[in-house]
Amino acid sequence: KFELEKSEGGFLSKIELIKSEIAHNNENIGRLKNENDELSERINMLDKENVQKKSEIDLINDEIAKLSDEIERLISDSDGVNTSLEAALNDIENKKADIIELLNENTNLSANSDGLEALQKNFAERKDSIKNEIAASNDALETCRNQLENCISELSGYCTSQLGTIWY
Repeated sequence: KFELEKSEGGFLSKIELIKSEIAHNNENIGRLKNENDELSERINMLDKENVQKKSEIDLINDEIAKLSDEIERLISDSDGVNTSLEAALNDIENKKADIIELLNENTNLSANSDGLEALQKNFAERKDSIKNEIAASNDALETCRNQLENCISELSGYCTSQLGTIWY
């Protein structure tokens, strides 16, 4: 009997131990279930965030695609601008050459103008000199005319007096 009691006591304690383990396991199951529920909620929240982030990434990718298209268009446009700029620079170089040529012509014209001014000044001086010579010649002619008139008058007087002498 003692062995039966011993073995019954041993069973009873094993049963109590098993009941205790079951209770403990049930507590663990409850705790794990709560943790699982929390993790499921967290996963659902992360899934929603993931969907939202994916939408944002899609929007960003769309924006990147638009910007890439815009960059391609601008690169294409810049090729046209570069061509236009190159043509404008060539035109500027041609204009520079034209300006240099015009400046050289202007310098030549200025030199010619200076020469013409000097020529005009010399001409004016020569003209004044000739006027003065003509005036002096006119004065001399006037003096000669006056002297000639005096001579004629004197000659006339002399002739008249000599004729008067001859006639008498």
